[in-house]
Amino acid sequence: MFEKPKLILGLALVLTGRLASISLGAEDPARFPILDFETNGIMCGYIDTSGKIAIPLTTNWSLMDDGPRYFLEGLQPTCFHGQTWNQGWGYLDPQGKVAIASRFSYAQPFSEGLAAVRDASGYGYIDHTGQYVIPPQFAEAFAFSNGYALVQVSNLWGYIDKHGAYIIKPQQYHTTATHGFAEGLVWVEKDGKWGCVNEKGETVIGFKFTDASYFSEGLAPVDVADHHAPPDLQGTMGYIDKTGAFVIAPQFYAAWNFSAGLARVQAGRNMAYIDKQGKIAFTITNGLWADEFSEGLANVSIRNSRDGTIPETWGYINLKGDFVIQPQYQMAKPFYHGLAQVFLNGHEGYIDKTGKFVWQGKPEPFEK
Repeated sequence: MFEKPKLILGLALVLTGRLASISLGAEDPARFPILDFETNGIMCGYIDTSGKIAIPLTTNWSLMDDGPRYFLEGLQPTCFHGQTWNQGWGYLDPQGKVAIASRFSYAQPFSEGLAAVRDASGYGYIDHTGQYVIPPQFAEAFAFSNGYALVQVSNLWGYIDKHGAYIIKPQQYHTTATHGFAEGLVWVEKDGKWGCVNEKGETVIGFKFTDASYFSEGLAPVDVADHHAPPDLQGTMGYIDKTGAFVIAPQFYAAWNFSAGLARVQAGRNMAYIDKQGKIAFTITNGLWADEFSEGLANVSIRNSRDGTIPETWGYINLKGDFVIQPQYQMAKPFYHGLAQVFLNGHEGYIDKTGKFVWQGKPEPFEK
């Protein structure tokens, strides 16, 4: 039974480690994590864009899974071994030196000059020196986006500015915490419906959608149906502008955000990209999954058998939909600073935009 992918993962996605709202700054150094399983303990290190070791492999600390981006704003949250459980987190610099000593029970990546960290008093925000700018006081706290951050106090959710002042007082609504504010608006849920509020907490788009994702390039994907039809029938997702008016009418079974002028959509079992007029730019033959474009390429997976008995394979397409790196990997992640992490025959590695490996690790011990 084909199941529609869930568009909004809400707080769960953040709590499992990925912070999609973090923006990439030009000052972020190019560092890519590597692992070595051929020791008594898993060794962790980082390479640079040439594939050379930038931070030597060590068992002194563990990696944090941030998706494709590391050392945001030049600092990487790291769990250091040998510390007590409530003081094990600090930050490394791009040379592998301890920039902020481990004294937190958890630490998140930096975003817009601040990072959320947790100690015995709860979550607060520190600057690049490790000093608290906003004292610990929150039950949960997330990355800053467009100058604001989502926080939780006593099971209520609100938004603060960089001084810790509430711009939206804690309320009993759910929010798309994975993205926070985007283009001046944030989605919140009330009574099972989604709407948008601005920085003043004013409702800008009414609570009338059953699903929604953040604005990008002026448009946001939304769903208008309570119950979804089988994938071969008419879809219920489209795109609205910031007034809440449909620019692209509901017609897709699933829809995602725009990047580089294109957005992924699913109509039936077909994975395709559309332009801002809603026209199909190209369809991926036997496409099972596709990501947003990053540095001009998108990682996509191809269905190799209808019943799933033959595993999917991943490759990369350009903005015209042509494969520039043929499907061959068991997994492939977006490009970042010219490299992409891939998995091939049990080996983790990094390729450049020609598909050439710049670094390839040893196979993980549980792989055949």
